[in-house]
Amino acid sequence: MVVGVDWGVRNAVTVVTSGGLILYRKRGVGLDPEKVAAEIVRLLPRGSIIAVEDLKGIRGRVHTSKARYLPYGKLQSHLKEFAKQAGMGLVKVKAAWTSTTCPRCLCRSKFNRIQEVFKCLRCGFVADADIVGAWNVARRAASSMRGGQR
Repeated sequence: MVVGVDWGVRNAVTVVTSGGLILYRKRGVGLDPEKVAAEIVRLLPRGSIIAVEDLKGIRGRVHTSKARYLPYGKLQSHLKEFAKQAGMGLVKVKAAWTSTTCPRCLCRSKFNRIQEVFKCLRCGFVADADIVGAWNVARRAASSMRGGQR
């Protein structure tokens, strides 16, 4: 099983499979990244792959005062540690376009996302932007494992 993790500014953590099934959603601020990572790993079967966005430099790109309080690195390091202990892998994928690409028709546009809502300009698919982001992270990881890059 390949899952994608989205750690957002408004919705703390969303975990979605490459097929679009929402496995985990946690809202709120001030969440403990170690506890969240442990909860995520406990949900998954041995051999799963956890995909996260490569968020190097995110604090300079996110234009909100909340960004400096989001423990992206801590969540990822705890996920990596717990995943290894549980016989799972962790991979990083490019973060570009994950929350603005339609997981159904692959239409990529910055206009697909208006704040927290994703609505595809081509096919009309509507979902929460964090769910779309996590779904695309999982899809990107699954595709790269098969040798493709979508």
